[in-house]
Amino acid sequence: MPARRIDPSIAALLEQFEEAQGDAWEDMSVEQSREAFRESMRLLADPPERVRIVTEKGESGIPIHFFYPEEMDVSDHAPVLVFFHGGGWVVGETASYAGLCASLARYGQFIVASVDYRLAPENPFPAAHEDAEAAVRWVFDNADKLGIDRAKIAVGGDSAGGNLAASVALKLRDENDLPLIAQILLYPVIDVSGEHPSYEENGEGFVLTAEAMRGFRAAYLGSTNHQDPRTSPLLSKDMSNLPDAYVLTCGLDPLRDEGVAYAEALMRAGNAVVHDHRPTFVHAFLCWSKVIPAANATLRMIADIANARFFRSRSPGLPVE
Repeated sequence: MPARRIDPSIAALLEQFEEAQGDAWEDMSVEQSREAFRESMRLLADPPERVRIVTEKGESGIPIHFFYPEEMDVSDHAPVLVFFHGGGWVVGETASYAGLCASLARYGQFIVASVDYRLAPENPFPAAHEDAEAAVRWVFDNADKLGIDRAKIAVGGDSAGGNLAASVALKLRDENDLPLIAQILLYPVIDVSGEHPSYEENGEGFVLTAEAMRGFRAAYLGSTNHQDPRTSPLLSKDMSNLPDAYVLTCGLDPLRDEGVAYAEALMRAGNAVVHDHRPTFVHAFLCWSKVIPAANATLRMIADIANARFFRSRSPGLPVE
């Protein structure tokens, strides 16, 4: 196989990871892996800046952290992106994603609501899915108090959070009682029913390993049927009439193929999709904004697309595949 191209800044970071010789995710306890994830985000992710953060208790006491651009007034009734963090349903936390959420809110001048959903293995499926759906419904029901435009609610997330966003979009479409305007899926987990070829091709050496992903899946799913569309949105029998989508995939990611397949399935079903494929990037690069120049540039672009395609003018000038 010919050598694969990789973004130079990411190649340098991967060399640092290799030199550090830390334990693999699959060799750590749950608490060790959570602390390692927290420390890596502290070192590599920008802190939240120029935003006002308000924490509310949603349905069943689920904390939801609202990121308002500092110049925004709550009376503005702005669009909102309800965001679900990554971390394999096991190791992520809202605090580690505060910089990413703040950047999206600041660049886009919309509200980002980051949901502190329950984690596995203590709370396996369907806990996170139920929390995600309940959070979106609570945001909709409390929109006036929160300064949110009910007609402009989107869901989004990265990795496992992208899985939750996609599954909630399907569920709310089926319930037909809460219209979403968009789904923003960042290198999402989209099919846990099997392993696509990118698991083999990108299974080692690119941060998220195939073995770690298997461990995360096992912790989250337990004995759940992997054919359930709530865990594998790609298996949904009906992809029609879903919210417009932005789907980010990375060429050096074990999850690449399932993300590409989902973008294609959404398009075949007649949905509007912006599929942004980055062949030289790896899973989770948006979290490393301190050291990866493309991270902040991509977050700014995502915020621009959210505004132009979903929230505001719906400009025809942006690429839709």
